[in-house]
Amino acid sequence: MLEKNLLLKKIKAFCLLVKIEHSVFALPFAYIGLFWSAKGWPGWKSFLFLTLAMVSVRSFAMVANRLADLKFDAKNPRTKDRPLVSGEISVKEGYLYLGGAALIFILACLGLNKLCFYLSFPALIWSAGYSFSKRFTWFCHFILGSVLGLAPIAGWIAYKPEFALPPVLLGLGVMFWVAGFDILYSLQDLQFDQQEKLFSVPACFGLEAG
Repeated sequence: MLEKNLLLKKIKAFCLLVKIEHSVFALPFAYIGLFWSAKGWPGWKSFLFLTLAMVSVRSFAMVANRLADLKFDAKNPRTKDRPLVSGEISVKEGYLYLGGAALIFILACLGLNKLCFYLSFPALIWSAGYSFSKRFTWFCHFILGSVLGLAPIAGWIAYKPEFALPPVLLGLGVMFWVAGFDILYSLQDLQFDQQEKLFSVPACFGLEAG
């Protein structure tokens, strides 16, 4: 019973770490791209592998962000209770989860088609790279937006392994939409970002700009 409780507690901590309830955030845009490409129902294979790929890459990106920002999260009163900071999840466990999510994503992409498989590696790099952009540019909001903006493009090529203009235009819309609310979200860390010399639109241009 004790081991079961510890396991459940660890699972709960991991779900909190990656905010598993937010995994559905990018899925609708990926599904739009998928159904648009297929002009209807794409079949269970494409649907399930795309879902697995999207959930795993988002989990990968979230854990990468938490690991990259660990020292900042430990200083920030708003984030001091996050599992990696509190010790509910060790840094080693975080990296193991990171590797597992990356592997699942790559295999899911392989299950879709060769183009998805080849693009899975730069997609992982770009997803993790956002975590460091706040250290040198206020454009970080748009970099984050571009990560989620890949969702409709990913959905499109999951069924039809070729690039097209419609999902790219939708991806640009998603990018600016996400960047906009991320700027608003960053308002709560305005003073902390300025103190730690981190970049964001509010930190660089003031509260009114945010």
